[in-house]
Amino acid sequence: MSALAGRGVVITRAQSQAIDLADALRAAQAVPLLYPSLEIQPMAVAGLSDLAKRLARIDWLIFISRNAVTHGVAALRRAGVWPCTNRLAAIGPGTAAQLQACGATNVSYPEVSADTEALLALMQGHGFAGQQMLIVKGAGGRALLAEALRGRGCEVSELVCYQRVCPPIDPHPLLAQYEAGHVHALTVFSAEALGNFVTCLGAAAPALLRQLPVFTVHPRIAAEAKRLGAEQALVVPAEASAMVRALVAYFETTR
Repeated sequence: MSALAGRGVVITRAQSQAIDLADALRAAQAVPLLYPSLEIQPMAVAGLSDLAKRLARIDWLIFISRNAVTHGVAALRRAGVWPCTNRLAAIGPGTAAQLQACGATNVSYPEVSADTEALLALMQGHGFAGQQMLIVKGAGGRALLAEALRGRGCEVSELVCYQRVCPPIDPHPLLAQYEAGHVHALTVFSAEALGNFVTCLGAAAPALLRQLPVFTVHPRIAAEAKRLGAEQALVVPAEASAMVRALVAYFETTR
């Protein structure tokens, strides 16, 4: 019997992105508890008619998430400029795979860590200083990539194609399951989703974070979880299969 059999695992990821993990958890006999704490909404892209002219001057298109691929490629297609001939970079292997599924070739991406720092280190080897970059991204988010590229003499522009919002969450069903002992772990894929989740839980959040292991996909998110009260914040790869393996390994040692 799987170490996850009957264990409730909370998924805070956007509902459209939670399917693979939920299916993998069910296959491991766990009970996925979907409480999406982030919702992705497409945005109208400004200057779409001028995008082809802009791309002619761009050396690199940089996609910072799978959502950037989904909504950025859709915008590029509407402008009639996808697939494009620009060099492409992705924040990590998952984003790169999605680009390749959309017909992209020769995508550069860091294989070790899916974050801005790893992407910058990778691009350093391509001699990108002074080139023109277009970052395909959502509204807001970290400014580290753009700032670092500008610091290396690059001209940086952005294609903002989606936004993250907090969906309405009713915490009462989850808290009832938690009180009944049916909630055993929490998975978090972004600090923003974690913050939304904690806000929606209100006064119950500190106890829940203190008692549940929190599985995250980046040290920065783990640090935020600990700041909010988590005693156990583990960093694992973002792929559904890797997340489930980490959960199984954890509960094999805590039966």
